[in-house]
Amino acid sequence: MLVETLWDVLGFSAKAGVVLFAVAALSLFIAALARSRSRLGSSPEGEGRLEVKRLRERLEALQEPLRSALLTPKASAARHKAQRRKAKTPPAYLDKRTFVLEFDGDISASAVDSLRAEVTALLGEARPEDRIVLRVKSPGGTVDGYGLAASQVDRLRQRGLHVLACVDNVAASGGYMLACVANEIAAAPFAVIGSIGVVVPLPNAHSLLKRLGIDYENATAGTHKRLSSVFAEPNPEGRERLQAKLEETHDLFKAWIAKYRPALDLESVATGEYWPASRAIELGLVDRIATSDDILLEALKDSEVLQVHYRRPKPLRARLLSRIHALVA
Repeated sequence: MLVETLWDVLGFSAKAGVVLFAVAALSLFIAALARSRSRLGSSPEGEGRLEVKRLRERLEALQEPLRSALLTPKASAARHKAQRRKAKTPPAYLDKRTFVLEFDGDISASAVDSLRAEVTALLGEARPEDRIVLRVKSPGGTVDGYGLAASQVDRLRQRGLHVLACVDNVAASGGYMLACVANEIAAAPFAVIGSIGVVVPLPNAHSLLKRLGIDYENATAGTHKRLSSVFAEPNPEGRERLQAKLEETHDLFKAWIAKYRPALDLESVATGEYWPASRAIELGLVDRIATSDDILLEALKDSEVLQVHYRRPKPLRARLLSRIHALVA
């Protein structure tokens, strides 16, 4: 009897422990979610918030430990004292301003939503003498997504603002469609540039379905509604029309680039090939070799550098999964 009672007590304790752990985990998630919403402001679900950071302050915070380590104890104490006095004095920021935007592109150019908000905010405040640095990183993607993103950069140029596109890693295909709108393009030596072409993957499972004894057909209204299908037998006429559509899109792509970089020899560069920036500069695809880090350090010498980012809150499902992963990791 004593043993059975003891097992019952232990079983109850284990169950209670599981319940308490679950309650604690849920409480931590709710608290973290509340903090996340607080950081993003009280905007409704789905809306974001414009964040502005002064890069000068971030650079000074980065360099301070090294500077202090190189000083003697006496000099370090004097420096900290001077910094405390400086902190009490409101900073006199330079009249010249450089705004930094980031575009980290995926295949659907989903970053365009944030770019639209950032550009709209800048158009309300930027002056003709201000500069815009756009850091581009994208291997390309959908025509409509990158076309819209490129149009956002054009909005800046239409207002007379100088835009410098910086490519540290890659600006290819749609990424170059976006970057070429800038007044100037700077790229790191081994950044991937170019890929001015159009591609549509055409997998086809018709032979497999045929071996399995499965028939497939398209019911359409409109002679050319469906040019090709993953499951239907390849249609020479449809393939020919699809190729014509690709050529038309390629022509539009080339015309877009020619508008902003008229000196380019498009017959040489619009072949779908890509090059490292050290070669792309010879072809006229970029204007100078430099990393965005060096560009911003140079800008800090004579202007206030402000990083502008429109941050959208993650959907509830994504935040929930993220918090659960953090709890169990």
